[in-house]
Amino acid sequence: RSARITQAEQGLKYLHQQDDVVEVRALNVPVEHGRPIVVGGYFTDLHAAARAAIEVDERGGSGVYTLLNPIHPGCLARSPHRMTDRPPNATADSDVIHRRWLLIDLDSSIPVGVCASQVEVDATQNAGIDLAAKLGDQGFPDPIRGWSGNGCTLLYKIDQPNTPETTDILRRFYLGLVATMNSMVGCHIDATVYNAARLVRIPGTTNRKGGEVGDRVHRVVKWEYPPDAKSVDLESIL
Repeated sequence: RSARITQAEQGLKYLHQQDDVVEVRALNVPVEHGRPIVVGGYFTDLHAAARAAIEVDERGGSGVYTLLNPIHPGCLARSPHRMTDRPPNATADSDVIHRRWLLIDLDSSIPVGVCASQVEVDATQNAGIDLAAKLGDQGFPDPIRGWSGNGCTLLYKIDQPNTPETTDILRRFYLGLVATMNSMVGCHIDATVYNAARLVRIPGTTNRKGGEVGDRVHRVVKWEYPPDAKSVDLESIL
């Protein structure tokens, strides 16, 4: 467990700044009686947030997430420094106070609710490497590369206000990306990840979709970090 807590804490420290309020949210967590539930909490101590993420992951939900972007500090009062079963509120787009990260999410082209095979995972990861290289040719810096268990995520640092204009810039960026990269075999880019309260899987936690059959198994999320995370000027690339 300690190694996975360290992985989670490293990821949270990379995404968030000191004194940020951080949400940890787990989806489809099994309970003894009834349907699976959401479990969520808010933290300012990133080690405590990482420990909470791994502890709730061990309850066997489909995934454990954090917000990409900084949120209003008042959100801490919803569930301060603890995880709560069935929280009445979660972070909304309007709670986000700034846009700090751009997420590119590549998914295996497989049925919903199942894990990818190793061949499918490899294909998506290779597509992510190729896409990062092509974006690098356009002036993008090296991203955080995330292996999400079923696909690949690329995270680029940005510095934008949380406004309708920023949302529109991101929407157009994703639509253009899909239009130019639709030749990738075996995977696709999610063009719907432009909202401010976007979630991302926390490294060290487990991607559980459906049962495990053959090499369609539940995998632990891993991230690789660039030596220097430089910001992308979105307006200059559209």
